[in-house]
Parts: sequence; structure tokens; C-alpha cells
Amino acid sequence: MLAGTAVGSLLCLWSPFYSLLLIGRFLHGIGIAAPAILGFLIIADAYPLKQQQVFMAMMNGVMNMAVAASPVLGSYITVYFHWQGNFVALLCLPLIALCMTMLFIPTQTPCDQKENASLFDYLPLFKSKPLMLLIGHITLMIVPYWIFVGMSPLLYMKSLGVSLEHFGYYQGVLALLFAFGSILFGFLVNRIDRKKILYLSNQIFIISFLSMVWVTWINSSNPLLITIAFIPFVIGQIIPSTILYPLCLNFMPEAKARVSAIIVGGRLILCALSLQLAGFIYRVLSGA
Repeated sequence: MLAGTAVGSLLCLWSPFYSLLLIGRFLHGIGIAAPAILGFLIIADAYPLKQQQVFMAMMNGVMNMAVAASPVLGSYITVYFHWQGNFVALLCLPLIALCMTMLFIPTQTPCDQKENASLFDYLPLFKSKPLMLLIGHITLMIVPYWIFVGMSPLLYMKSLGVSLEHFGYYQGVLALLFAFGSILFGFLVNRIDRKKILYLSNQIFIISFLSMVWVTWINSSNPLLITIAFIPFVIGQIIPSTILYPLCLNFMPEAKARVSAIIVGGRLILCALSLQLAGFIYRVLSGA
């Protein structure tokens, strides 16, 4: 899979036309599919539930530190090395990940139960209403953030006039906030009442909804104010993503891999469809 990501980077780097660039990005998506599913699955297989919540919080924090740094670094790479520079970076990253996998991930792990590969084995998961409610909660909680991330280049640079050099700071600060919040919550998750803290996260989501409605209502063109209004939503994601994701993976212990695949796949499909809709609405409202 990592090799597919490297091939995709090479195609994007040397593509003479847009269609080949899309093929390269398609290979990027295929290449990242397995790591996106297996990263959390390895933690779920190796540790009990309470430790899973701690380590997944840490993993979320580290991942979002990378997400926070990426827009800033990507902006400067584009400024100094043009768009091809980012694909050179994307070519190096899977090679680093491959080396780390060989060094730190065991080649064989004990497994008491082996999962079948048939698509029909997904049907019991979709028939479980409690599991679907958990997955739906996680998916619908995450997707709005990624819609904002996907549309932010148009919002900040085209509509609000933010320079390429400064764009990464506006987008990166949200991911950095999520990263530090996840790491901090990882230290606290086993010391607090989970029901009370989930209730608190719902209150934070209500505040985030009101703040975004207010910014939309006043039709603000201040990029800093828009970013600040989105901060409560980012904070509100930290608690349920840390607590509920491990619960989903352990809801049916014999089907952890399939549950992880549904969560990741459902989130990405919904993100793709939502971004298409958001892009269409943006074109209509902006007259582009």
C-alpha cells in the first residue's frame, strides 16, 4: 500500500496533464487506505479498552500535530518550490513510514480470531442499531471539520484574500488545538466520569453551532474571527472521538477490522459527497 502511495506521488510529480494527476491522487487514496484502518486496529488488538482510549488520544494528537504543520509547510514549499515540491515531500513520507513499519511493527501478532473477507460479513454490522448509532455519531461529528478543511483554501485565499504564506496558519491552528487537546485528554480520560464528560461535549457542540451561526449571520469577512468561531467545534470533537472510537472497535471484538473500515470508509465517502455539494453551493453563491 505504501508503495502505491509512492507511485502515486511520482505520477503527480511528472504528470503532463490533469487526468494523470488525478490517477496519481487516486493511488494516494488507495495507498493510505490500509494504514488509516490498521493504525487504530493495532492499538485495539494490543491493549485493553481503557488503555486503548489513552493511546488513541495520543495517536490522534500526534496525527493532528502533523495536520497542523502540513498546511504551513505545504504553503512555504509551494512558495519556494512550486506545487511539485509537495509531491516530492509526499514521495519521501511513505518511504519513512515503510522504514518505521519494518522497525516497530511486529511481522506476526497473536490473533485468536480470524475475520472472513466476504462482503456479506459486513451485513451483521449494519443490522446492529447500537453500533450504527455509534458509527453515525463519530462520522457526523468528524465530517463537518473536514468539509471546512477542504473548502478553506477557497474561503481564506479566494474569498477573504489571505496570502498563501499565511493560509497555513489559519488552518493549522485548528489541527494543533485538536492535537494538544487530544494528548491532554488522554492523560485525563481514565480519571473522569465518561457520561458527564460526554454530556459536556454536547454542550460544547451547541456553543460551536451558535458561534458559527453568528459568524454566518453577520457575514463576517474577518478570517481570524471565522477561525475563532470554529474553535469550539474542534474542542467538542476531542472527547467523543477519544471515548467512542474504541467502544466501536470493541463492540464486536470478532469484527474490529470491518468496523474500522466502515468508520474510515463512511467518513471519507460522506466527506467527498459533502465537499461536492459545498463546492456547488460556493459556486452558486459566489457567481463563479
